[in-house]
Amino acid sequence: MQGLKTVVILGGVRPHAVLADYLRQRGYRTVLIDYLPHPFAKDHVDIHYQESTLDVAVVEQICRKENARYIMDLCTDRAIPVGAYVAERLGIDHPYSYETSLIVTNKNKMKAWLKSIGVPTSDFRMVLSIDDIQDEGLRYPLVVKPSDASGSIGITKVGNSQELRDAVEKALSLSRNQQAIVEEFVQGPEIQIDCFVADGEAVVLDIKEKRKYTGDILTLSYGSLIPARISDEMKRRCHVISNRIATALGIENGPLYIQAIVADSDVSVIEFGIRFGGNLSFRIVQDMTGVDIITTSADAFLGLKPELRIQQPSLPVYATYHVFPRKGVFSALVGCDELKADGSIDTLYANKPTGMMCSGDMSSSERIVSFTVRAGSYREVDEKMKHILQTMDVLDERGESIMRKDIYELV
Repeated sequence: MQGLKTVVILGGVRPHAVLADYLRQRGYRTVLIDYLPHPFAKDHVDIHYQESTLDVAVVEQICRKENARYIMDLCTDRAIPVGAYVAERLGIDHPYSYETSLIVTNKNKMKAWLKSIGVPTSDFRMVLSIDDIQDEGLRYPLVVKPSDASGSIGITKVGNSQELRDAVEKALSLSRNQQAIVEEFVQGPEIQIDCFVADGEAVVLDIKEKRKYTGDILTLSYGSLIPARISDEMKRRCHVISNRIATALGIENGPLYIQAIVADSDVSVIEFGIRFGGNLSFRIVQDMTGVDIITTSADAFLGLKPELRIQQPSLPVYATYHVFPRKGVFSALVGCDELKADGSIDTLYANKPTGMMCSGDMSSSERIVSFTVRAGSYREVDEKMKHILQTMDVLDERGESIMRKDIYELV
């Protein structure tokens, strides 16, 4: 394999396995960095280093050793600054700067930047220590987050000053940079705007409506509904906001995703990323629009001009769901073959192997499986989901159900 250009991939998540296959087809040598012994992408790359993608010194050492031509992270947040920093240190071509990477991964920097360019977002305060809690001028309820975490880790909704103090303490303990953010809660449906920036123009590929569990964990999403049930005016606002962000960041070509709340009269941005969504997002985008977001994003990294050929979906409504367990050992998943055979489930993706201990904390890392449903209407999606909940189950080692069936709300 001597003479092949090397791409270092940060993180062995499922979409990066597809990325690795594409890069190898194009003649690139692929090197994966992931702390797990057997990540999804391991069998799809030429070399796997079992190291943390967040260890800057180690990532730089590996990139030097392997003579990296590109460093790619297309669908995770936390390693984005590492890749950008190392790329600048080594003089490697990269689609965005280290400074930009900090804006899109530090929630305090991101919120301040959004306000500076006139994008609607909630008022907030940065907190650096438990004695630095600031809520002056903010209206309860508030949302507290670690400034640099992802996957809904450490996010809490609070209604008073005592709850605020407890939530800040938790968020600071989970933050690598010892920062938390306190922001006003905005009421309304949460959406995800999936875009691709082509020649400086942000093209909105789809708008997902998050399906959320209305329990103590504010941001737990158990799935999504596509297209989101929002007005044409709000869709127009999504397009305007997406282009404002892309232009201000200076993105010419590449993925962009935005999480936002559809409020009474506008779209309020929660956060955004210069990547595509994780888990099943790349499959959904392709099924709904015909755009292969992985290959187009890879081409942008490689300096190639991506082509967007958007198609209409075969069925107008698409839904995704995640299955969460209660605390216990995941021993079996039942009912899925029947559900796939009768057309209730379109595709199903395993996230955790049997025999794993589940904490029951309902974080994104606790998802047993994820699956998709296609339908001709929103009502048909719910009818299929009712049947799925009656048929599917997650069992522990005693054969008892540990599937959280109580979290799903049907329209």
